[in-house]
Amino acid sequence: MPLSPRRRAAILMALACALLAAARPAVLAGETAGATGGTGAAGAAGATNAAAKAPVEVIVGNRGAAPPAPRAGSGAATGKPAAAQKIDLNTASEEQLAALPGIGEIRARSIVRNRPYARKDDLVRKKVIPKSVYESLRERVVAHR
Repeated sequence: MPLSPRRRAAILMALACALLAAARPAVLAGETAGATGGTGAAGAAGATNAAAKAPVEVIVGNRGAAPPAPRAGSGAATGKPAAAQKIDLNTASEEQLAALPGIGEIRARSIVRNRPYARKDDLVRKKVIPKSVYESLRERVVAHR
């Protein structure tokens, strides 16, 4: 029996928290020693912590969580140019939704609050946005479940 989206999100969030908690002591140790190999505050004073600057990507299938930002060349892997990537109404963050034409902070919040969407035209059917706004953004969004 498949997990409900809320249950799956709770499990993934707990897993992400556990992974971050396990990784945090290593980052703290790196901050103390510093990149130059010194010890204590004197060794770390002018040092750059390479571990803290390394890109960390944690993906959690949480409702409303932002999908990872596309990386350079990521469009080639999907067969679509990176600019043609569509925003998923069921997983996009409020910030991503607010960047769409005709959608601001308030409408983005309303879109997130009225999730899930089976189809992208549910935005109009559920009266989340007017049809004129939907027409201007329908080519930029999808609704995956």
